[in-house]
Amino acid sequence: MSGSLASAKAKRAGIAPIIQTPQPVQAVQGQQIQTKLTFQQIVTVIDGRLTKLEQDMKSKVAPAPVPVKTQAPVQDPVTKSQMEEMESKFMMLAEEITTMKDIIIKLQAFTMDVNKTLFQERIQIMSDVCTIKEEDIEKEEEEEEAQSSEIASEK
Repeated sequence: MSGSLASAKAKRAGIAPIIQTPQPVQAVQGQQIQTKLTFQQIVTVIDGRLTKLEQDMKSKVAPAPVPVKTQAPVQDPVTKSQMEEMESKFMMLAEEITTMKDIIIKLQAFTMDVNKTLFQERIQIMSDVCTIKEEDIEKEEEEEEAQSSEIASEK
């Protein structure tokens, strides 16, 4: 309540109130906020990395051949451990894609089975309804004939 009194007095006195705005929190370097990426985002990131690697490989000029006797072992820009890492990631990605494909195929098969069952049940219900209607029509015709014959016999 004292805060509202103070603000009312400040308004009367013509003093602009001091509004405190929260300062944006800056992330500490080295700490990354981890968020889950969608499959499309993962593929995009990997595609970008591969494109960058290909561009780096093209931009590097091959060194002039040195005689075999004095040639030092040529260092590839991509080390064996990096290749193994990329291969394991690729295999994991391929496995995930295969799993997703299998799940989608099973889902489609299930949906088709459900639709088929519903369609067959609908046909069965519609044929039952038509049979019932035909029986009702026949009964009504018989009743009308009976009534007309009663009326004709009374005359």
